[in-house]
Amino acid sequence: MFQIAGAASDDPVTRYLALWSLLSALVSLLYGCTFVVQFSRMRNAHKMVEWTIVRTFVGTCCATT
Repeated sequence: MFQIAGAASDDPVTRYLALWSLLSALVSLLYGCTFVVQFSRMRNAHKMVEWTIVRTFVGTCCATT
């Protein structure tokens, strides 16, 4: 997209959306890797449930303040 010569590469909206798409894909990949590493370290199911409950509580607690 960024290397194609023509109208698509000259349009600022198209370039912005293509860049935004690439950045979103990178962030998604990073979050996916983080969760894979986090849950692979937890061998027991109760650790995963406890981590999820604490993480959800912290997220909702900070969002309401």
